[in-house]
Amino acid sequence: MGVRRRRIHFRRDPPEAGSLALWGHGLGRQRLARCERQASARLITHLAELDARQLYRAGFLSFFVCCCEVLRLSEHETYNRIEAAQAGAEVPGDFSTSSL
Repeated sequence: MGVRRRRIHFRRDPPEAGSLALWGHGLGRQRLARCERQASARLITHLAELDARQLYRAGFLSFFVCCCEVLRLSEHETYNRIEAAQAGAEVPGDFSTSSL
């Protein structure tokens, strides 16, 4: 028995800007994207607080390990969010309440 391979076909021409078949209801997707940005901002705000207070030290060797294991983020996601949290800690204010 040989290995059966599937062919994947990609559409080469770009979709039309107003194609409802591709985008469906644009307003619903815009709302989802806005909610995702707000959730990311809240998460980064909380990570900055955890890092500042070093609350992760109770059970983890590092903040990085804590984020990977507790939040189940990939290493890449963890690195990016820690960088954002540390950069955000240098700026006064709360990112979760800003308009995104």
